[in-house]
Amino acid sequence: MGKVIIQGKTTSRYIIQDKLGLYLISLIFNGNIRTPEKLSSFNEFLNIFNKKILFIFNKPSRKLKDFNLKNDYFEFIYPCNSLREITLNDNWLLGFIDAEGCFHVSFATKKNSYSILFYISQKGLENKNILLNKLVLLFKVGKIYKHYHQNN
Repeated sequence: MGKVIIQGKTTSRYIIQDKLGLYLISLIFNGNIRTPEKLSSFNEFLNIFNKKILFIFNKPSRKLKDFNLKNDYFEFIYPCNSLREITLNDNWLLGFIDAEGCFHVSFATKKNSYSILFYISQKGLENKNILLNKLVLLFKVGKIYKHYHQNN
């Protein structure tokens, strides 16, 4: 299930294309999305995938039994239409910060001073309201500033 494709000197991508892998990853993601844009795109994917599994993929597969699924057929996955709450006791938050966060230290050349920053930039007003404001509340520190790029 899945494979790693090397795209450049420092870039690789993990891709799942087989029906069982897509089915299992859909079960994992459904109900665990934290941002509105990802929820929308995942549910769009899930609607198309459900049509495919009902009409094309619904053939017996012994592999499904290996994962303790109910029978030899793929079952319809009902999309979850609500976001999962972000908390400090959340491994998702660690992965998100690892992927999107930046730690920065700069030293002033003329003064004996420095600044230490941690920042995250996200596109879209919905992400500001859902995600960035939530992080300020959770950490009880920080501010949200307009980014120099449009819509960030």
